[in-house]
Amino acid sequence: MKRACQFCKLLARFMSKSAFIASRVHVLFFGPNWTETSLSELIQNHTFAQFLNTKVGRNSAAAVLFHIHYYQRAQLTVLQGGPLHAKDSESFDHPKWEDESDWLPFVSTVIDTGRELELKMAQMPESVWSEPFVKAEYGSYEVNLFGMLEHSYYHFGQLRLAMKP
Repeated sequence: MKRACQFCKLLARFMSKSAFIASRVHVLFFGPNWTETSLSELIQNHTFAQFLNTKVGRNSAAAVLFHIHYYQRAQLTVLQGGPLHAKDSESFDHPKWEDESDWLPFVSTVIDTGRELELKMAQMPESVWSEPFVKAEYGSYEVNLFGMLEHSYYHFGQLRLAMKP
């Protein structure tokens, strides 16, 4: 793990903050990374039934994927100029998925959100990273977007372990 951290520090020296953070979003969603997996690979390699029936704590893997996406989508909306709407109390309130025909549009949206986040972060002017994210009390863009990445990786790790054969 130290090697990955040193690699990230090295990359950050040669890339703008926007390019670096966008690259971290890309790696989360599409790889490759030192764990040799990604969110899109996890989604592609497991069925709706597996996501629905695999438990991660008291939630299904499907609910945890929704939870990850909920916060990513909320921050993407802000990056697109919209309002911030995110409440912890709503972050597991997923739609009722009956079958693959309900599930597949959702997972497609998850992947599309990853692409959009990567693009928006790559396009951010360097000066924006230190500005307040919606309100000064929420901290900077940097704090919020890095926090979202850390949150995503935490739950991705849970999903990966729970869905390992």
